[in-house]
Amino acid sequence: MTIAVVASAYGGPEVLAVIDEELGAPGRGQVLVDVLAAAANPADYKMYSGAFGRDPSKLPIRLGFEAAGVVAAVGEDAEGPAGAVHPGDDVIAYRIQGGYASQVMVPASAVVPKPSTLSFEEASGLLLTGATAAHALIATAVAAGDTVVVHGASGGVGSMAVQLAVIAGARVIATAGESSHAYLRQLGAQPVSYGDGLRSASMPWTTTGSTQPSTRSAPTKRSTPRSHWSRTATVSPPSPPSSEDPSSGSESSAAGRAPTPEPRFATVHA
Repeated sequence: MTIAVVASAYGGPEVLAVIDEELGAPGRGQVLVDVLAAAANPADYKMYSGAFGRDPSKLPIRLGFEAAGVVAAVGEDAEGPAGAVHPGDDVIAYRIQGGYASQVMVPASAVVPKPSTLSFEEASGLLLTGATAAHALIATAVAAGDTVVVHGASGGVGSMAVQLAVIAGARVIATAGESSHAYLRQLGAQPVSYGDGLRSASMPWTTTGSTQPSTRSAPTKRSTPRSHWSRTATVSPPSPPSSEDPSSGSESSAAGRAPTPEPRFATVHA
């Protein structure tokens, strides 16, 4: 028997309830995880508040898109992205539904090994924000030598994007309130307060080139060596999601390196 948090209706926290549930044994390709930590994300609230829709047929709603714990049992052919999953493995489960529970049954494909350097609490909140940030940088094809502007850089997705861009060898300009500047410097970014200072910090070449967002939908093959041109990618906060997909805000509005010596912006909503 497991206990789980569900939303029995749409609304505020008052619609949440704790229930007992019998999960049974894992089927083929399934993994039963003893949850030791679960992440709380804005998408959870949007789910039960009705921001993603108010279809009564979907009630009650199990909450929690990511969790970390220990594998309790596995079904046949339990193969995850990193290989076979075994009882006793420390894992992260993402993307799932129902992480707010003492146990959760998930597809083996949603289970990856927990890094040994992270606690269960840290690992439980790693992948929703981390995957969103990684997708943003992939969509804009950020690489060494680029300048990346990350808006809301001290938040979950923003701080992940900063670190991944720095690892990729990019120069990172990070917008945030002054209280977060020291933290962002530790991550390797150049912090900038919101306002007029951003333009001069991110575009020292402001007298040349276009500052209009690119309208390309995917990176294009380069025919000009990187040393012959410059590019700035910006990562911005999300627009409100329009579906129940917790990452539906991760929508590429533009990307791409154009074979031109002029700098241009590539933007992506993270």
